[in-house]
Amino acid sequence: MDRAQVHFELFVRRHRRAPWVLALATEDRQAAFEAADDVLAREAGAAVRLCKETRDARTGDFRPLTLLERGVRPEPRRWRGRQPGSPRPGLAASPACARPQDLYAGPAREAIGGFLSGWFARNRVTPFELLHRADLAERLEACEAELSAALYNAALDQAAARGAPLEPTRRALDTLARRTIERIVADDPEVGFRLGVAVAARLGRHPNWKDKLEVLLDLIDAAPEEGQPAAVARRVLQQPLTDILLVHGELDEILGPGLALGDQLLILAQIASAPAIAAVAADEAALGRAVPRLRGIAARLALTLHGRAAFARARRAVGRRVLSILAGEARLWPDDPVREVEGVKALARLLTLPSRLVGQDEVAAALAARWRRLTGPGFVEARLGLCRGALEEADVLLDLVEAAVGRASVEALGRRLLALLADRGFEQEARFSPDPLAVGLGRLAGLAARIRGVALRTETRLEAERRLRRLAVRMKADAATLCA
Repeated sequence: MDRAQVHFELFVRRHRRAPWVLALATEDRQAAFEAADDVLAREAGAAVRLCKETRDARTGDFRPLTLLERGVRPEPRRWRGRQPGSPRPGLAASPACARPQDLYAGPAREAIGGFLSGWFARNRVTPFELLHRADLAERLEACEAELSAALYNAALDQAAARGAPLEPTRRALDTLARRTIERIVADDPEVGFRLGVAVAARLGRHPNWKDKLEVLLDLIDAAPEEGQPAAVARRVLQQPLTDILLVHGELDEILGPGLALGDQLLILAQIASAPAIAAVAADEAALGRAVPRLRGIAARLALTLHGRAAFARARRAVGRRVLSILAGEARLWPDDPVREVEGVKALARLLTLPSRLVGQDEVAAALAARWRRLTGPGFVEARLGLCRGALEEADVLLDLVEAAVGRASVEALGRRLLALLADRGFEQEARFSPDPLAVGLGRLAGLAARIRGVALRTETRLEAERRLRRLAVRMKADAATLCA
């Protein structure tokens, strides 16, 4: 294809509410990237989107490809501003790597996996395999647009995090990528690299993620137990294992189809902290019933990871994956609101067990993010829709308040509880119940006691108690009228 059939279009948005405007159309790739840099450097609050348009000679149509989309988005105000030169919220700075060997470290592989996530998903491989297989390195090099966009985005993160100029950072990363590809293709004779090449070749025979894991577990079982060979084998084999467990391996393939996402997380949590969880589940019958038993490859993986102290990094990767999914948008048990609440409570119990695999601040943040979704109108209405009356709805709301994590979630449930107590349906069900007056008043007293025992705001608690007392007065008045 000649260059006349490819051009680049730069769109600019001057501020958050402004429309996208075509600012440049050119056939010069370098000029397009430089123009995007100029806009970001010159205009605070602007955003840019650079697209590559390729003309199909057969149909005459242009096929668009977005190479990058960057810009400063207004962040909600926080009590503590970030320090100058710190990474932008939500973006971890890619690690500073000077040599091709630096890219084999865990943080670097993780960054590579993030910037090229689509490429890895399409090819069903891990960063470890890319860094040890010449065919994959050459395949990525042929995807010029995708590789250039990934390097540009990585340079943006590094430059923002370190306060460095963008273009020198991008050139340095581009040079590092070329040197790394040359190292892979040239077949470096270093012992660890040669072992990695052999492992990657074995993994390359299996596109299924479960099969890849089984290959790794077989190799771990066959590896030397002592001496320098054992240390090299553990270091090399843990790299692809961590890549698969952290993000790249598809859980449906590894754990089997048909499991809800929440059940997958409960299994992963047990794999990460199996001995501690087994001890607690043996004493807590409810928890033991809530968590699925480990079977098949999940049980083998737990035994392998906990039978070797050197594999703490792989166990930590499992824990991080659980937190990442827990904090995400996806429902864990989409068709079962009751199970969703009970499952999140079980996950909270498992994740707060004494462990150095994941930080408790990270656990609290992930649980708070999950509960913000569980206390949204859609989920709460779905859960209350399973109740048989307004009085049961009040009990369920208090159950949710007791389990919720995060002040925002508790306050949202408190507002929903006040709305229920003021609802005409709740009043009618309490006042016109066929139960004796003493039973009805006892039910309201029980609700009031529960409200006093949960972590509602003082104003919310006092208003809820006031509404219940007012309803109790009306019920007594109804009884007096009937007896008159």
